[in-house]
Amino acid sequence: MKLYLRLLRLVKPHTPRFILAMLCMAVVGAATAAAAYLVKPAMDDIFLDRNEGMLILIPLAVIALYLLKGLCNYGQTVLMSHIGFRIVTDLRNDLYRHILRQPLSFFTKHPTGILISRVTNDVTYLQGAVSEAVTSLLKDSFTLVGLVFVIFWRDWKLAIIASLVFPLAVWPIAQFGRRMRRIAAESQVSMGTSSRCCRRRSRETASSRPSEWRSTRTGASRRRTSASSGSP
Repeated sequence: MKLYLRLLRLVKPHTPRFILAMLCMAVVGAATAAAAYLVKPAMDDIFLDRNEGMLILIPLAVIALYLLKGLCNYGQTVLMSHIGFRIVTDLRNDLYRHILRQPLSFFTKHPTGILISRVTNDVTYLQGAVSEAVTSLLKDSFTLVGLVFVIFWRDWKLAIIASLVFPLAVWPIAQFGRRMRRIAAESQVSMGTSSRCCRRRSRETASSRPSEWRSTRTGASRRRTSASSGSP
């Protein structure tokens, strides 16, 4: 939860677009709950009672719901992606300014590959967290509230049973999320170490080429000298 609160603080400068995206997410959640609510009337009125009026109204309602849901889902995706890209731009500018103000000892203690990985890869992952993690949290929360209302409205006894089983499914999902975050952090450290090793290797190769070239020229000149001294 602390991670989500930190992400929401980054979204604060983009509050108008974020509020509009939240409204779109709320509409998506309400449309999902309304579509679930229409399942019982569709089964009872169309298939059991064979009501010809409902045969026209319910399909039109379902089409209208999914059209509204698709438009709002597209809108929130565009808005949250824009917010994510703006956050990445702001963070990279802040990181560049912060790195430029550091003393030379800072660059001695921190390898260049690690710094490059922090500026490029870590910030890019943060954009995905804003545009996907925050979106999923809010949109799924609205959808969950709507569906809970529907199931309690339909059958409160089954709803209570489902509420007792639901926490048992949350725990393994939370454990899996923690493991994925740990793997992502380890992969970032590995990428930074690989970048540092490649940079060091390229420097060693570049510094060894002049000496190899000089040794080659020296060996060739010695062979020519030996050949000229051995000739009659």
